[in-house]
Amino acid sequence: MVRIFELIAQVVIILTLICPRLSLAEEGSSNWVNTDNTSVRLFVANLEPKINSKKLLVGLHFKLKDGWKIYWRSPGDAGYPPKLNWNQSENINNIDFKWPIPSRFSISDIETLGYKNEVVFPIYFNIKDSTKNILLRANLNYLACNKVCIPYSAKLFLNANTEIARDISALNNKLITRYLAQIPIIDNNNLFKLESIIYRRAVSDRISTIQNGTLLIKFKSSSPFKNPDLLIEGPELTFFGKPNFDTSKNKLLTTIKVPFTEEDNTSLINKKLKLTLIDNGIAVETNSVVRVSDTPTNELTPSASYSLYFILLVALVGGLILNLMPCVLPIILLKLFSIISQGGSKNIIIRKNFFANALGIIISFLIIGIILSLLKLAGSTVGWGIQFQHPWFIVGLCIIIVIFSLNIFGIFEIQSPGWVNRSSNSALSGQNNQENFSTNFFNGAFATLLATPCSAPFLGTAVGFALAGEILEILLIFIALGIGMALPYLVFCIFPTLVRKMPKPGNWMLIVKKILGLVLIITALWLLSILASQHSPMISLLVFLLLVLLSIVLILRNKVGKLNGTICSLILIIASVSSPYIFDKSEKIYEAKQDTIWQKLIVKNIEKLIIEEKTILVDITADWCITCQVNKIGVLDSDEIQNYIKDNKIVALRGDWTKQDSQITNYLQKFGRYGIPFNAVYGPNIPNGIALPELLTKKSVLELLQETSK
Repeated sequence: MVRIFELIAQVVIILTLICPRLSLAEEGSSNWVNTDNTSVRLFVANLEPKINSKKLLVGLHFKLKDGWKIYWRSPGDAGYPPKLNWNQSENINNIDFKWPIPSRFSISDIETLGYKNEVVFPIYFNIKDSTKNILLRANLNYLACNKVCIPYSAKLFLNANTEIARDISALNNKLITRYLAQIPIIDNNNLFKLESIIYRRAVSDRISTIQNGTLLIKFKSSSPFKNPDLLIEGPELTFFGKPNFDTSKNKLLTTIKVPFTEEDNTSLINKKLKLTLIDNGIAVETNSVVRVSDTPTNELTPSASYSLYFILLVALVGGLILNLMPCVLPIILLKLFSIISQGGSKNIIIRKNFFANALGIIISFLIIGIILSLLKLAGSTVGWGIQFQHPWFIVGLCIIIVIFSLNIFGIFEIQSPGWVNRSSNSALSGQNNQENFSTNFFNGAFATLLATPCSAPFLGTAVGFALAGEILEILLIFIALGIGMALPYLVFCIFPTLVRKMPKPGNWMLIVKKILGLVLIITALWLLSILASQHSPMISLLVFLLLVLLSIVLILRNKVGKLNGTICSLILIIASVSSPYIFDKSEKIYEAKQDTIWQKLIVKNIEKLIIEEKTILVDITADWCITCQVNKIGVLDSDEIQNYIKDNKIVALRGDWTKQDSQITNYLQKFGRYGIPFNAVYGPNIPNGIALPELLTKKSVLELLQETSK
């Protein structure tokens, strides 16, 4: 018996010694709340040798069965995060809930962010009175998902006495330390530096409550990227997809393409985004605001839209179609007559002539690409067709057209340099002889110049892609444009026997050529009308008279002497080109030709009109843009469209890009456009605007206006 009592006494002593520790453990942690798939508790952590009497660190500890997960604060396409209500707690305020780095879960097209297996959420509390006990009462609601999702709730209680917190087990401290290391930091050391963020909305043909787009984000790192990930938090109704990283060019710089979806016509413009970049065990938070200058567009940058190979194909086909444009058709028809007249020539001569034409086109496009690349490198404005904004280009083109027309009429023959092989007669005279290489080359270059005013419907996508990309992309795309336009000539170059299958030459060729010569004269007059719009009718008239004198000198060149004729021609050419720069150019009649419906476009006023919930139709045009004139005559200025604008009180804004205007240029580039025509519609539900295709129809414009006006 004595032995039994001794054993009992020893057990009592042992229990006396360990019970305080057990009590501390119970008070330092809440009870586990268990479900079939989850377990959750609260516990106190003490990470300092001396407790901070004003701060309390608590862990919200989840354990999950295999395959089950809970969600991050921004869960992604589905789910919702844990939510706690602390209203019944005592002696605490200023709760700071920390979120460790989540994992990414991808199921089909659904992207979610969350945690599996185990996670601890560190929570900091401010203590009101350090002399009093702290009672934590939390009502917890959370969603756990596997193949199905189950909402759970739990009531958690924890007596977090600060005296007891000094003696919390090392296991709890070690556990919460592991998850504290996973909390994103605010980057004060420029570990990851946000370089730029560009907002690109992909615009559909019809209005929808759901809009898609892409964010293009650039981050710079102080050390090479290894396996980065990016988490984005934004407006409530905006959902961000899985980011795509590109570090191929620079290991310290990554370009991130993030798809997004906006519901109920929400917009990221002027909204704050929280970006969490994760790499190499480090997570950094950065806040950024998407500025209004990052305007959405249906023309994405190269990395956000089409592949380079697709754009090269578009450029090739677009260049081929240019051969059918009214701007180029006179030159093409003249070349066709040249083909007919060369039916009896040797294959090598035919190949040489057609190769010269093709080379002239391709090199001309390449030169344009080089010039645009240099301008872009210099920080200047670049665009397709902006050469028509410069008087020297218009007058120079008029001079070339006049000389070419005189050649067609047989009044003046273009002489090639002596070192160039040439025939005794030009093929333009209708005789069956070879053309010289230089004449064919410059014919190709001339056709390229004439193509630019009416190329927008076919080259808008390719040129927009090129001018938004790198220098190499610009050059490749413009070479593809040249090859596309030169393709018919290359076909005859490869298969010269096709020439002999053309119709036989005859007097009908001379009649058609005279008509084509007249068309070119009309083209020159049209260019002079553009000059009148840019400056004044008087300057245009002066240039016209100088061109008439130039024609007379060229016609009488043999009579006045070769040297005298050359000198006079040079003087008249210099006088013609310099006239717009010498004389007064204050008169701008395009500003005076405003319609009653169309108001002058002032870009900064668009935002004000949107606030007033107005529906807005924007038209950017120019006198030199043939496609613009087709859109105006056939669609925008038609009675049907005009009456609809009046009846529905739509604000119609028209901007004139005939002459250089930086306001319009910047406005176009915000939409990723580098040429015209350009049309856009704004409304209360689409404050960022929807861009229309280059070639308009009444139906497409009316449908968009009707849906926007609802």
